[in-house]
Amino acid sequence: MARRNDIVWEDLFSYDEESPTGLRWKDEYRAGVGGKPTKRVNSGHAGGISSSGYPVVYVDNWPYNAKEVVWEIFNGKIPKGRSVVPIDGDPLNCKIENLELNYIIPKDAYKYGEYLGQFLEYDEDSPSGLIWKKRYGKCSTAQIGSVAGSLDNGYWRIHAFGKQLKGHKIVWALHNNFENQDGLHIDHIDGNPSNNNINNLRLVPEELNARNKPMNRNNTSGIHGVSFQKVRTKNGNYVERYISTWYTLEGKRRTKCFSVNVYGDELAHLLAGEYRQHQIDLLNLMGAGYTERHGAKKKE
Repeated sequence: MARRNDIVWEDLFSYDEESPTGLRWKDEYRAGVGGKPTKRVNSGHAGGISSSGYPVVYVDNWPYNAKEVVWEIFNGKIPKGRSVVPIDGDPLNCKIENLELNYIIPKDAYKYGEYLGQFLEYDEDSPSGLIWKKRYGKCSTAQIGSVAGSLDNGYWRIHAFGKQLKGHKIVWALHNNFENQDGLHIDHIDGNPSNNNINNLRLVPEELNARNKPMNRNNTSGIHGVSFQKVRTKNGNYVERYISTWYTLEGKRRTKCFSVNVYGDELAHLLAGEYRQHQIDLLNLMGAGYTERHGAKKKE
């Protein structure tokens, strides 16, 4: 028999603070062997503690979260995307006054700025831009008022809620409505990924975010958007060239080649860089949004 979603908990259970699960069977008899009514044990207390250490009740041999059952008896169906958690962090405490609704933090956790704001507070004096205002669970080591997060590859990350969340996204979520912003990115205006000051953050499309990025560390030509290529022709000779690459406002890739065989290495390299910059300047006249940081060398 499959797990059911149509159970009316009030028909089966009554709330009982003395029960480990917070629940008692309304019917003191159960269907025993051969369907013969058998008096329930444990004074009618329902369910027990599962092997994973959580209170559950069994209906048709399926386990159901006891805290959720208690909550729904008092408050009705749990809204989609929410879960029931113990306020004191004790998973065994199923008393109704100890239960509250929590968000189920998915991949797009940053949409829930209101929820994150219960635990984290924006603070310009904090290196991460965030401080803890409340512990997020019984096992949390966060200290109220302390700097939240740690640096990881230049970004502040908050290790909480079973996830690693980027600090700059949380800062943005605390200040702005994050709904309906799929496909957009939080960009550090000054290019410093650890500077989470709200005035240094902006919400931009991916292509605009890329137009504020410095040169990739793996670039070997020394010019952003310019690459060197050595191609073997059908007759066995080699052709060397520098290739300029850019994208139109519509996102279409464009290239132009400058032959080393024709111009020489130094001039071909120079022409490729100048041609690409000319294209970027034309695009900016049409509102492309390339910044002065675009293509600049990263500071070591």
